Amino acid sequence: MPRAPFQILVVPFRHVGDQLEFAVLRREDMNVWQAVAGGGEDNETPEQAAPREATEELGLDHPTPLYPLQTTASVPARFFADRIHWPAGTYVVPEYSFAIDLTGIEAAISHEHTALEWRDYDTAHEVLRFDSNRTALSELHERLLAIDLPHPVKSDRPCLLTPPPQDHVARRYSARATSASPWPSGPQTPATAWWDSAPATYA
Repeated sequence: MPRAPFQILVVPFRHVGDQLEFAVLRREDMNVWQAVAGGGEDNETPEQAAPREATEELGLDHPTPLYPLQTTASVPARFFADRIHWPAGTYVVPEYSFAIDLTGIEAAISHEHTALEWRDYDTAHEVLRFDSNRTALSELHERLLAIDLPHPVKSDRPCLLTPPPQDHVARRYSARATSASPWPSGPQTPATAWWDSAPATYA
């Protein structure tokens, strides 16, 4: 079966003491840093594809909550080999973003990546190659500071579970809920579409 005409993005984060860290992964084929990314298989929805991709690319074997983000983007269809199977007139596909909480959970890379690093917000934002990744990261960072994570995705995937009660989440992040701006200061890397350095086809 060809992949579904959409892309998913999953931003991993964890709580270390009173600090937040975000995982970035270096792609094997392009040597750039990104979040978890992939597409749907068979008749998967984005909410089903996201936990599967996170499990595969992060080597997860522990139930982990997944949160939907508002960030969306459009990806040119010409970079996907399966475009030939999609409806005529498909020129872009949507990218849906999620966040995954890996606090206390070990992650490992798949063959698609050569490294995984945990960074604070500013340095993660700086190294991410693609604009959609930076936007999703910024949304997640701001939500965590505001203690405003959305309800987790409901899924039959085994890597998901119901998160702790909201009051527990509030206590967990209260130490980081400050009035400081979540946006990095100083000169910023110009916004760059991910396809600026994309391969001729995207599996």
